[in-house]
Amino acid sequence: NLRKRRVAITGIGLVTPVGNDVESTWSALLAGRSGGAPISLFDASGFSTRIAAEVKNFDDSLVDRRLRKHAVRAHRFALVAAEQAFSDAGIRPTPETATRWGCAVGAGMMTSDFDDLATTFAHSAADGGLHADRLLTDPAANDPMVFCRSQATAGISLLTRRYDIRGYATSVHTACASGGQALGTALKLIRRGAVDSVLAGGFDSMISPIGISGFCLLSALSADNATPQRASRPFDETRNGFLLGEGAG
Repeated sequence: NLRKRRVAITGIGLVTPVGNDVESTWSALLAGRSGGAPISLFDASGFSTRIAAEVKNFDDSLVDRRLRKHAVRAHRFALVAAEQAFSDAGIRPTPETATRWGCAVGAGMMTSDFDDLATTFAHSAADGGLHADRLLTDPAANDPMVFCRSQATAGISLLTRRYDIRGYATSVHTACASGGQALGTALKLIRRGAVDSVLAGGFDSMISPIGISGFCLLSALSADNATPQRASRPFDETRNGFLLGEGAG
């Protein structure tokens, strides 16, 4: 009975604001350490919230250089976390098993790298209005690499290419629920016999002027800029918003 087929998590990989692997992240969780800190990825001095939970000291040299040019920040987190998970599991797709491997990953809302958007704005909309004729000479708008890595399915494409996964693949886009829903999808895929193994999880990075400004306008972020380590406290009576984070699992 496939409905009763046992499903196990055999390997885990993590890139988080409190650690770039499973061991360091788990130690930080046990110690109750927060990943909140002043934003370093851009100048946030003009925002009401100037703190976030950034991934720190991330080494993207671990990402295959042939894939790096196709990957935005969140994709690089995903590739590193996936490699950790495969190493932890001790199993990988092979030419013989590739079609019996699936991939289900949750991806975030920001598909375009902020630097690419800034390049297009400076070239084609510097005065606040879009000049469509300038897009023809826009270095970002005309770069096929920028187009490829800005697609909503770019992350899963990189993962399936890197690990030669040729079975069922799906990218989940349901905001904060994406990663959890992807795990549920992976469970169902194995239970119904569509595949035998699945690379599953989620990845995101929204710590940019667009991400911060959007959530500031929603009054959703904590503005406890002087105490970033205490700012994220969702179950506290004095809670006043959350912190944007980033990473992959």
